[in-house]
Order: sequence, then structure tokens, then C-alpha cells
Amino acid sequence: MVIVYVEDVNDEAPVFTQQQYSRLGLRETAGIGTSVIVVRATDRDSGDGGLVNYSILSGAEGKFEIDESTGLIITVDYLDYETKTSYVMNVSATDQAPPFNQGFCSIYITLLNELDEAVQFSNASYEAAILENLALGTEIVRVQAYSIDNLNQITYRFDAYTSAQAKALFKIDAITVRG
Repeated sequence: MVIVYVEDVNDEAPVFTQQQYSRLGLRETAGIGTSVIVVRATDRDSGDGGLVNYSILSGAEGKFEIDESTGLIITVDYLDYETKTSYVMNVSATDQAPPFNQGFCSIYITLLNELDEAVQFSNASYEAAILENLALGTEIVRVQAYSIDNLNQITYRFDAYTSAQAKALFKIDAITVRG
């Protein structure tokens, strides 16, 4: 009687459960350490050939890191939609025995724009000279403000420090901005 034992040679490359992973709408205000997505790869080899280590090969731009054993990707820096709206990362899974086979996947991350930028006026101040017998409803001055976020229409109003007398004499159109 002959007993033959077959050893498992490390001849299989790790395979990701998906070739492409996506995380859509990651909040641009997500803090450092926010969980983004988990990738997973399996290796059909037994023993150390069956364990994999994960690594981001490109595209993280200093904003993301991956846990080499779990495949969890987290943020390691602040994000800003106005600077960059999306990221594409290439990730590898490497088995732990020679010849150290690798599998690869892509990760697509898009950021969600949020109202985190200040509204600014196009001029620091506005001046107008008017006649005392001006007809009611006459446009005096037009102001303009903008926001880098540009998510919603900007509305205008007098601030809390505007005197009651000024409010009685002048009206501001919340949308078209006439004084």
C-alpha cells in the first residue's frame, strides 16, 4: 500500500470579490478615520498562500489608507469637494508565500458636495447717489454674491444691524437684489 500526500503549491493568485468597488456620495466633511469601503480577496491556496495582504498602489493622494489585513479603507486627511470631486484607487492583494502572487481591483469614490464654503459678495461695499424725489420701486443698487458650493440659490436680506429707519425707506428683493 502506498500513501501519496499532495502538497498545495502556491500557484493561485488572490481574487477580489469584485473587480470594481464604488463608494458614491462620501461626505466631503467626513472626518479623519471615517470608514469608506471594505475590499475582500480570497486565495484558493492553503496555508500561508491562503492569507493576503492589501495595499493601495495608486490614487489615494494622501487621503486614504487601507488596513493590510482587513481591507478596510479609511480617510487619513480632510476631503474637499471644491478641490477634487472623485478618486480612483488601484488596490492589490498579495499572498504570503513565494512567489507572492497578486490580484488587483479598482475603487471609485465620489464626494458629496456640502454647504461648507462661505458666501462672498462680488464687491466689499456698494454706493449709490439718489434724488430725494425718486419714485417708489426704483432700483437703486444691485448687489451680487456667490458661493463656490453653488448648491442653492442665494437669497438676500438686511442684516440684524440695519436700522428700522433704513428698513422703512428701502426694500431688498430677496432674489433679484434690488434696493
